[in-house]
Amino acid sequence: MPVVIKKSDNGFVDATRKLICLPSHLGLVGAQRDALRRAAVTATAAAAAAAFSFTSLPAQGAVQTINNGGVTAQINTGTSTPPAEGLDSLIVGGVQQIGQQTVYFRDTSTTTGNTAPINTLGIIGGPTAINNTAPAPSTLDVTYGNTTLSIETVYGLSGTSNGASMTETITATNLTGSSLPLTLVEYSNFTLNNQPSNSTIQLSGTPTNTATQYDGQASSTATMENQPNTGGATNPSYYQADLDNSTILNEITGMSSTFTHLTDTAPSTTTEGNASYAFEWDATLAASGNTGSSLILSTNWTLSNVPEPMSATMIVGLAAMWSMRRPRRSAAVAS
Repeated sequence: MPVVIKKSDNGFVDATRKLICLPSHLGLVGAQRDALRRAAVTATAAAAAAAFSFTSLPAQGAVQTINNGGVTAQINTGTSTPPAEGLDSLIVGGVQQIGQQTVYFRDTSTTTGNTAPINTLGIIGGPTAINNTAPAPSTLDVTYGNTTLSIETVYGLSGTSNGASMTETITATNLTGSSLPLTLVEYSNFTLNNQPSNSTIQLSGTPTNTATQYDGQASSTATMENQPNTGGATNPSYYQADLDNSTILNEITGMSSTFTHLTDTAPSTTTEGNASYAFEWDATLAASGNTGSSLILSTNWTLSNVPEPMSATMIVGLAAMWSMRRPRRSAAVAS
């Protein structure tokens, strides 16, 4: 299993040293000092192990990695499911930030029915046709398709020390001589700061084309916005949000019922849960070579205010040590 270890992870070493030295700075000696030092090492090692476990990336076949500004993302381009095609790992600040983001298409032989991840179409030209610029790629361009339909996805990643953003352009093209009904659905499930069950979700826009997810225990937010009027891109036809990561996914994959359309519903903006959401586009593509033979979707998301993994641990450790020092000071004053 590959592990991303960033230069900033040396902060664990620095934090450990500071915590080990702190008992002496606080005036503690003897057994009390040694006990606090052991506790500091144990707590910091536990935090380091937790953070490194978050940076562990899924061991999957046909995975493409892109990175920028200390942020690493993985896109699974394999033809088998599960896992589904799409963004399945996003490491920001040493912590996993996403559960799954996948594009699905409806069986083009009918206007209703189950959907499937676009990777099931297979990669046109095979895996060697994937454009992933070395040596430190921040973009990925891959086209799936068959004799009927091609779907090109272009990802562009930009990262900072406490956030990230990604653009995604999806172009579906009819390759036949007849019109082709097509439905595309993009499903998203962010697990902000690896805390999947304490997010709220808010949908906005006219028509509805933006989803904003908030982490209930931090100031982190993730916003996904579909950008119409960019290169012929179109607004979503339907939308849906939920506080359960499986409800929408089961609908669009046909596991709970035959998928017709997303429901244009969203939960209360104040209720927390494992937030997920999806946008749906419906179109009839014109015959190949004619105007309207392609459907272009342009989306982007931003992730901001990701806390440093050690911050909470440092605060708790300092508070604990300070509380243990106070009785000693009080005793000294009493003497």
